[in-house]
Amino acid sequence: VPTTTLSYVDASVGAKSGVNFGGSKNRLGGYVPPCAALLDSCFFETQECRDVSNGMAEMAKMAIMKSEELFELLEEHGPRLSAEKFSPRGATDRAPGRVLQLSIETMLEEL
Repeated sequence: VPTTTLSYVDASVGAKSGVNFGGSKNRLGGYVPPCAALLDSCFFETQECRDVSNGMAEMAKMAIMKSEELFELLEEHGPRLSAEKFSPRGATDRAPGRVLQLSIETMLEEL
């Protein structure tokens, strides 16, 4: 269950897992993708705005490399999504969900 913007788009679909050992970070681990992940962006409310922005940097990286649509959405809505922690402004606000969906899809293409 990813609870941050970064883990939502990266760790939730990534195949790498690790644990610290012997004073080294991620010294032991494996490369096995999760069979399922519960994704709920409501957890973003618990983050500081700076941490939300850090997760958006991963989204921007994927947008630059792989998705013109994601890039355009981040360019248009990025500051608002960060400040409002991906909360939709109303029932018709598709930007938060679409940005998260495209971010995950582009990450999955890299696996």
